[in-house]
Amino acid sequence: DSIKGPPDHNRYNGPHGIKDGFPKTFSTVLDCIFQSSAMTQGFFRRLAAQSNKYARKRMMEQHSTMFLGHKWTNISTAEMIRFFGIMLRISLEPRKMGGYASYFTEINIVNIGDDYSVELDTYTPWARDYMTLLRFKQIRSAFHPEAESSLCNDKCHQLRYFIRLFNSKAKEVFSLGRNVSFDEGGAAMRSRYCPVRMCNKDKPDKFRVDFFILADSDYRFIYHLDVYQGQNKANIDIDNTLIDFPTTQKAVANAIVKSGIANAIDGCRHIFMDNRYASPQLFALMNTSYNIRGVGTCKANRKGFDSDGLKVPNNSQRGTYARKVDDRLGMVITRWKDSRVLQIVSTVMKKGIGTVQRRVGKDKIDVRCPNDIIEYQKYMGGVDRGDQHRVVGAGFANVAHFKKWYKKAFLGICDFSFLQAFTVWNIGAKEAETNSNIRRDCILGKRRELLKWEFYSVAAKEMMTYTDESEAQKDESKAQKDEKTATQIEDNHHPIPIPRNSNMKAPTCMVCSMEEAVCLKVLNNGKGKVYSRRKKHLAICSVPNCNVVCHSCNPEESKIRKIPAFRGLSCFEIAHHPDCENLFIEVCRNGNTYTRSVLNHPVPKMITKIYEKELPRRSGRPRGRPKISNETKNQETPPIREIQARSSLITSADARSIISNITTTPPVTKPAKTATTTSTRAKKRNQNELSAARVINTRRSTRKKT
Repeated sequence: DSIKGPPDHNRYNGPHGIKDGFPKTFSTVLDCIFQSSAMTQGFFRRLAAQSNKYARKRMMEQHSTMFLGHKWTNISTAEMIRFFGIMLRISLEPRKMGGYASYFTEINIVNIGDDYSVELDTYTPWARDYMTLLRFKQIRSAFHPEAESSLCNDKCHQLRYFIRLFNSKAKEVFSLGRNVSFDEGGAAMRSRYCPVRMCNKDKPDKFRVDFFILADSDYRFIYHLDVYQGQNKANIDIDNTLIDFPTTQKAVANAIVKSGIANAIDGCRHIFMDNRYASPQLFALMNTSYNIRGVGTCKANRKGFDSDGLKVPNNSQRGTYARKVDDRLGMVITRWKDSRVLQIVSTVMKKGIGTVQRRVGKDKIDVRCPNDIIEYQKYMGGVDRGDQHRVVGAGFANVAHFKKWYKKAFLGICDFSFLQAFTVWNIGAKEAETNSNIRRDCILGKRRELLKWEFYSVAAKEMMTYTDESEAQKDESKAQKDEKTATQIEDNHHPIPIPRNSNMKAPTCMVCSMEEAVCLKVLNNGKGKVYSRRKKHLAICSVPNCNVVCHSCNPEESKIRKIPAFRGLSCFEIAHHPDCENLFIEVCRNGNTYTRSVLNHPVPKMITKIYEKELPRRSGRPRGRPKISNETKNQETPPIREIQARSSLITSADARSIISNITTTPPVTKPAKTATTTSTRAKKRNQNELSAARVINTRRSTRKKT
């Protein structure tokens, strides 16, 4: 009772809850999500634009106009909203087998044998009423928050825009009350490539991405959010005055500064945190610089905590405590024995000693406890209760499986946004019940509070059926065009995946096979790149009479794309190009029809020139030893010593003159069989001796050089 607490005139007395007039801005659950959370229509529009940019980038890398082997059309805002609605509905109805494809395909009847089949009641393909399976796969693969990489080494570049939008939207919607809690919340993460993955064996999810959350203790509304990055030298979105702080204390101080609650004009707020963040130094900074007081458990080895001055044995009775007060800083440190000894730091400094109930077996006992700790136990659960509400049950991140770690973390922030919208809806409904003016001004009149599964089910239904005005106009114009060009559509060539019941034994890409034949012909070594039989992206033509079988992309090994007319086209489009007319012919063998390429066509000739330019350069000088005619082989050669003796008498100048005479003499015609054959043989013998001497001299010169 002797502790002097903070003055009463400095307590917070400002607004608390959603801001005035905000419940009037929405009429449906989907409108509430658009208006009260970061998942606005502009958010979905930007997400669709970044996903389209990533898809185009990927298609350029593959030198194709196809995405996942099919024609690509840009994702619209309405399609992205419907995609999120389908994922939310899947989280409400998880299935243990079949994957997300089971929500699109008709598999509710299982054929076990002849006249034996079982119909599954719960496996209805409801998702195909809103989107095709192929389109869902394309959007799921192209879905990217950011198409480009970071320019400032930001580990969470893919999440940064969403986090900033989340924090700014929270300030527009909600006003924090007097009591605020700060803690971490997370999204489960198993990816080893995640640079911000944390491991905590005491959490329900051992591996996860942690988020620093500043939330209201009464309504559990998240007012500020940031992702834990460890010791990050980049310090993205960190106030310049807090760069040198320890990581966890920096997170608390930065949340206070960025959220705008520091030195508030409505008075002093109270913030509650656990021993991961609390320290006497941080609480002194909050009290003196930010006009914020707090209570938190503290580790015994924190700087500024006098562990030696506060002695509470472990075998002491429950309710035993020891306290120290610093009147200058307005701080009190306490050691209190509950089931174990706890350390508490407080600048709230609430007077008096109260009691708390603890269960011992079947009985309940009253334990003495300082009022500061009672306040901590009452208001600390704002983040934990909201995190429990978010994790248990439906949610985007609960059943989503992606190879990219940031997609799972991104969907975790979407769950935070849905928790905000759910809180705003129930607060607005409660205010509408008590306030007749709000109920009269609302578009739908009186609204009731919803349970979580009700709110999420209605949101999923409204998102799946969402249509945009521009999209409706496009559908009408498209229907009109389809009626006019119905005859033209039949003649268009489109790639179709090869059906499973096809009779093709070994389907081969016609364009790649033609290029492989040219490559083998030019290289002439029997070693060519074989990529024509890759089954991935292999397709047939939609026109029945067209026998084209080609890839819907252009493989990286192919060099046909270096031809200007074929640049950026897939193999399927190259096969239908006007320049490839009469390139492929049909050949009948043993009653079967095969497709064959004509190598005398201009296109194979252009490919041949491309490969010939890449051949290694070779000199025109003949390799190996000089060739000796058959006549000189049959003649007797002089001994080696005699040749060496003769060659030693020849100087380099004489050898050059002799060689020049030999090379400049015209070719000798074969003489007729006359009496002068002996003289011609003698001349040839001398020429052979000179050539042998020349070879020996060159060998000696090379040995001296080496």
